Amino acid sequence: MTGVRDDAPLLLTGNQRSGTSFTARLLGAHPRAAVGSEDGVIRIATAWFPAMSGPSGAGLRYARFAEFARALETREGERWSGARRRVEEILLAWQRDGKLLELTRAGDVGAFVRALCHSFHCSGRASAPLVWGDKYPEFLFQAEALEAIFSRARWVFVVRRPESNLEALARKLPERHGELGGKAVFTLEHALEQWLEWNGRWLAFRAKLPTERRLEVRYEDWIANPRAVAERLGAFVGLDLLDEPACAQDLERLDPARAERWRASPLVGELARLGRDARVAPLLDAFGYSV
Repeated sequence: MTGVRDDAPLLLTGNQRSGTSFTARLLGAHPRAAVGSEDGVIRIATAWFPAMSGPSGAGLRYARFAEFARALETREGERWSGARRRVEEILLAWQRDGKLLELTRAGDVGAFVRALCHSFHCSGRASAPLVWGDKYPEFLFQAEALEAIFSRARWVFVVRRPESNLEALARKLPERHGELGGKAVFTLEHALEQWLEWNGRWLAFRAKLPTERRLEVRYEDWIANPRAVAERLGAFVGLDLLDEPACAQDLERLDPARAERWRASPLVGELARLGRDARVAPLLDAFGYSV
């Protein structure tokens, strides 16, 4: 299989509701990009197989491959069932041609995870991808483990000002006495703590990354000057996003009013107060915002 190396995925992350989904969708629209949006294989494989295999890798051949595939159905719907089926197809093909035995006998867990993730994203495509990877906000909590396996990974981090980000989070908060919805975030104060924690995690991690392997994108820049950001993102990943019609259409759909929508929220007073929290300014400064 030709294309980019199996140790060099694009890992797209950022706080929830910061613009990561749009960024992933834009990249994924390019025919030479195999970039998903929470496909989950990279995230779960990086946690699953090292834990199942032990420090020496000796347990790799007993790593419950069928159970791993079932774990990919983390959400309901055809898309996530499709991820499970695709992984099962890859592992069964490897079993038939001897590659599974070869990889597991070697006991190199990193090599196994890289081969599986690369194959999931890149194999069976009409043309070899120039970039492959996935988007997951929770990559922030696996950053060191991901770096240990994917030593040439490129990282894209999307950041959004807190007032706007918290307003978007508030529209997704579960009801206090209703369905949990997979989260235990119930107030704007909780959402601010998340903003501080997740963005702070990235700032601590980025200090360990060489500059050529990381790119930061501000949500507000997407809204204000989408073509300039798309050009910068394209240069980073090696794709001409502006000349691809599907990508250009996504850029045209961006609504300039989104960045300031929080000002029309009934929660505007509380959002403004939280945005003035003393812990916010140092992070904004680190991301190049005017404070």
